[in-house]
Amino acid sequence: MFSSKPEILAFLQSDILELKGKDVMLGETLTLPKAIFRKLTVLDSEKLKEAAVYFLAKSPVKKQKVLLVLGESLVVSKNYPIAEKDTIPEKLEKFGKEEGLTTQNLSSGVVTNDKEIFIFGTNKIIYQAMLEAFSSMGWEVGAVIPISLFPALSKNKTLSIDEVNQILNDEDAVKTCNFLEEGSDVKTAQEVAVAETKPSTPAPISIPKKSGSKKWLIGCVLLLVLVVAAAFVTFGLKKGPLAGINGEKVNEVTLVPTPKATPTPTPAYTQKSDLKIHVLNGTGTAGQAKVVKDALTSAGYGNIDTANA
Repeated sequence: MFSSKPEILAFLQSDILELKGKDVMLGETLTLPKAIFRKLTVLDSEKLKEAAVYFLAKSPVKKQKVLLVLGESLVVSKNYPIAEKDTIPEKLEKFGKEEGLTTQNLSSGVVTNDKEIFIFGTNKIIYQAMLEAFSSMGWEVGAVIPISLFPALSKNKTLSIDEVNQILNDEDAVKTCNFLEEGSDVKTAQEVAVAETKPSTPAPISIPKKSGSKKWLIGCVLLLVLVVAAAFVTFGLKKGPLAGINGEKVNEVTLVPTPKATPTPTPAYTQKSDLKIHVLNGTGTAGQAKVVKDALTSAGYGNIDTANA
């Protein structure tokens, strides 16, 4: 399961975080600030992460792979008869609602034996904060498991060297309920899936490529294009350039040049002296025709006659 087996166990409970070494008691313990947890609810994930980072920063233990074990206070578990294994999806949904966890926050694992189904659950925000803290300090969390996998140890507030070795050496138990691998098949204590085995997706069929197949295909395409082009040209010559789709004749369009507009001739200019003007006085006042004549004369008109109207 691991590229290298973890030699360190991090035991997280609602009030403490301990680092436990395999075959050696490290004695590294962090007392967590109050008001971080309320049952499975994380009240302040940032404070939890900051406390863990500070704890790891001052720890003399070298950076390495660690197994994160969640204490009984941070995990809930339920068991059902094995005959109800087909209803596991419904039970998981109900399980989350009963614990006040949404589908986004609920992280669950299912383990079975010959007689019972065991469902373990936690709030994934809890271990996600720890993953970020360990990762930021150069550590690697190989797995996250509930202490409930080990019933004899689940009530312990701390773990002895022998108990730490028991957990670290039991890879089969770790594999059955690793919250980091949520979504895998339901497992027995011997890693035997009890859920229906999904049909495997068949591997894609590989068709061997023949030598020169690409060149042959390109040649066929070019030949087809030439044949179509030749048919089009021949068809067009027989039907004429204006033949319809089915050979019927379509209306021909004859281009007629637009006639140029004939410019209007400019009339010849007539001299004022050549005009003959008759001024008739119809006002009843004597001398008015002469007044008009004098004005026209001043304007350059010379051939002017006057009379009464």
